[in-house]
Amino acid sequence: MIAGGQAKMAELRAKGVLQGYSTTLLDKDKTRLGRILDPFLRKYDHHGEGRIDLTQMHALLADVHEAIPPAEVQRWVARLDPGGRGSIETSGLVDAMLH
Repeated sequence: MIAGGQAKMAELRAKGVLQGYSTTLLDKDKTRLGRILDPFLRKYDHHGEGRIDLTQMHALLADVHEAIPPAEVQRWVARLDPGGRGSIETSGLVDAMLH
């Protein structure tokens, strides 16, 4: 489901369909989405640090019935964790969902 959505978004970007969206709208939507997702993501943030590690990300994906190969999840976490801490901020996860 996630991979299919990413492929569709890439296709729409390539066609130029998504270029019409304003950054302001995306920022507003990002804030709203963050407020909606925050309680859900906190369930997986076992240490209360506002971050989700690789194991917690696997649990989250399993709970939403996404069968993502472990190597792919590891690439996601690495891409969203430029500091190399081995975890991603929940806000970074929301950002990734919108891009």
